[in-house]
Amino acid sequence: MVVCSRPMSRDPGDAGLLGPEEPNHVSGAPRNRGHQLPGNPAPEAPTIQIALLLGLVVLATLISPFRRELLVGDETKYSRVVQQMIENDSYIVLTKDGEIYGHKPPLHFWAIAFLSRAFGLESIWPFVLPSLIAFGLTLIVVARWQSQLFGREGPVAAFVFATFWLAWGTAQSARMDMTFALLISVAATQYWRHRETQGWGPAIKGGLACGVAVLVKGPMAIVILGSLILIESIRTRCMPSRAVVAGGVIAAVIPVVWLVAAVRYGGAEYGRELVFRQTIGRAFGSWVHGEPVWFFFGRFPLTFFPWFLVLLIALFVVFRGEREGPEGETARFISSWFVAAFLPFSFVSSKLDVYMLPAMVPGSILVAWILLRQDFGARFSGWIRKGFRALTVLLALVACLVTVGLIVTRHDANPDLEIARDSRVVVVLVLSAVLSLAGYWMIRKRESFRESGLVFGIVALVPVMGLVGLATPVINQAASTSPLVDALVRSEVPGEEITLYWTPHLWVRGMPADLHRVSYLESPVIGSPTTLIVVRRDKAVDLGDVLLDYRVADSVRMIGKEFDVYQRK
Repeated sequence: MVVCSRPMSRDPGDAGLLGPEEPNHVSGAPRNRGHQLPGNPAPEAPTIQIALLLGLVVLATLISPFRRELLVGDETKYSRVVQQMIENDSYIVLTKDGEIYGHKPPLHFWAIAFLSRAFGLESIWPFVLPSLIAFGLTLIVVARWQSQLFGREGPVAAFVFATFWLAWGTAQSARMDMTFALLISVAATQYWRHRETQGWGPAIKGGLACGVAVLVKGPMAIVILGSLILIESIRTRCMPSRAVVAGGVIAAVIPVVWLVAAVRYGGAEYGRELVFRQTIGRAFGSWVHGEPVWFFFGRFPLTFFPWFLVLLIALFVVFRGEREGPEGETARFISSWFVAAFLPFSFVSSKLDVYMLPAMVPGSILVAWILLRQDFGARFSGWIRKGFRALTVLLALVACLVTVGLIVTRHDANPDLEIARDSRVVVVLVLSAVLSLAGYWMIRKRESFRESGLVFGIVALVPVMGLVGLATPVINQAASTSPLVDALVRSEVPGEEITLYWTPHLWVRGMPADLHRVSYLESPVIGSPTTLIVVRRDKAVDLGDVLLDYRVADSVRMIGKEFDVYQRK
């Protein structure tokens, strides 16, 4: 291997990607920013059709935040961490219920705390705005790079990313994964820019983005970018330049500065919790979300739905080497980026589908690359069109089966089946089946990959939009702490006199500030006498004789479990 610090030899007659005056240091071809690639059809200008569809998808991400509560689990847990961060004025060492919270780095919590100054902690917006903003910025990154790298419609790639079910749903969440995916994308694209220009600026910017990504979600940012650099170094037989090494140092220094400060304020125990238990422990012996190595391979169609088929075809085309020249080189880099974001998480013990978001950015560019080409031959065009039609029929079939199931169970008294008693949900499912069949007919009539893809993306996502909008009230009752908050408000007991044992952290819109002062316990030791004890029913036995002085005043059902409210006699 050599260090690629100068332009490679190139064919002066070869048209490039980003401009005839500037050499492409990866492929050796001159750059041709925004111009047509050899052998490709003329690029089509962005149309009102694409803009309207993309706008519809983006606006639909607001359906949930305007109506939903934080969901039990990470979202309500994050609210408690931010609350105590603000109350204790402690922004370096994170805590939860008096204990060190080392599960995640602090940047996402800082953002929520900052936004809460404008909206308040009883508003949903401080929690979801970071994801919504990151979603919008990621669409811009995807569109821009699709246009610059392949000289074709960037909005198509943005539309593909936005209509991945997982990406669209995560955009509305209180998690940090969308922000993490955005920063990884910025770092990867800056690495590509450095490869073309050999400038220090892009390498430094990429290192900064990677370092900030570590502060958002953890050291997997460095693993992903390091994997990309390693894969590309082996593929191109070029050692990373000094600028790339400098960017890597910056990426490592940024989180280390915070870690040193955190250990200074939180003590050695905090450092051990962060480094050994939450980082190394979760990577190699996770106690949560543990899955085998092949987890993401087996779930590929579901995780990357609805574009998994086109994505697989794009990867097949690239790895078979069926595209040469500047375009083939670009596609191989995007594929390396996808692999670098996909594989490392497969070898980490803890796994969730949402971890694949960083891979969806290069995946959306590859899908758009296929959709905007017309010269892949009968075998690829046939597979794509047949796949689109088969998936629309599958969606219609699933909608019909779920509709039948809801009708059959609508008289069941089980509270978990409350959604079955909402006739509007049945209407949406029936309309979804009709829309899917209409999409099948429209795809059959389309000759263009691009138009077929737009139809398919909308057909796949619109039913999800409708169901999210209708089911939000039911989800609030089943998966948020709304039922328990209502019960505590009815009790009229001050928050400081309430103890919760094995109970989710309380959060609903406009929740009385008094309820922020409740005590949370995960051990059966009750301290000073308390007026009200809320306990998960299957954990009541842990409290032993403590409950003899109390009577059951109320009971609620959340997240599929029963909780009893005990009041002192």
